Amino acid sequence: MITPRGNRFGFVITVLLFVAVTSIAATAVLADATIVLREQHPVEGEAVEVFLQDTAGTGIPGADVIVTYRPGSSVEKTEPVGVTNDSGRIMWTPSTAGIVAVKANWEEQSASINVSVRFRSAPWLGVVIMILAGLLLVGGSAVRIGRVLRSTD
Repeated sequence: MITPRGNRFGFVITVLLFVAVTSIAATAVLADATIVLREQHPVEGEAVEVFLQDTAGTGIPGADVIVTYRPGSSVEKTEPVGVTNDSGRIMWTPSTAGIVAVKANWEEQSASINVSVRFRSAPWLGVVIMILAGLLLVGGSAVRIGRVLRSTD
């Protein structure tokens, strides 16, 4: 005789198996092509090779490649990069540092990847703000310690 607790356990196992099988099937369907960058984290202003490949590792020629800087934000900007060559490659020079969505479209299919583009060097304004914040914190602590020490005398 199966108890209600056993039925719940069987139901949970069935649901978990269903989710696992459907997610594996969905991954297999969606993973028909990938975008690979020669540099994992490209630097703004420096050219990087974008490679569009199928599951066998063969390049996909003739795909339109576009990039969207800061996707989903109020200041997002989309730019066309161009069309992949016969070997599925194209050169791209990021114009702005930050998160960038690289997307390729071909024959009613698409592939995309989010990339973190690095600054060429540390932004000078960020360094100045960090120094000022450090001075403010250290200076404020010194003043506060001085007041506490004077008040105990």
